[in-house]
Amino acid sequence: MNSVLNKAGAFEFTNDNLEISLISELEAELLVKCLMFNDIVNKAAQEFSPVDIATYTHELAKLFNFYYSENKIISDDNKLQELRLTICLIVKEIMNQSLYLLGIESIDNL
Repeated sequence: MNSVLNKAGAFEFTNDNLEISLISELEAELLVKCLMFNDIVNKAAQEFSPVDIATYTHELAKLFNFYYSENKIISDDNKLQELRLTICLIVKEIMNQSLYLLGIESIDNL
């Protein structure tokens, strides 16, 4: 994810980057999964169950991996590229927060 973001160059998330008409079914599924993060964290905290965060993080990683394999992030279509880079940024932030909550140090490159 970091390599794609680095390859894209300077990019900043804004609400203007989310061109709703361009969102595919898979992208919508990924965004809905991202929206579940706060609920998962709250549930895990209430039930003292970090495994909920670990399971969620694993599911999000699998879904993003499939998304990445099916879609070209860097595109000639600027609006589509901005949308996909925004999704990458959102997933990256959630993954970083999830790993932090689990006490796992994230790495930038494999």
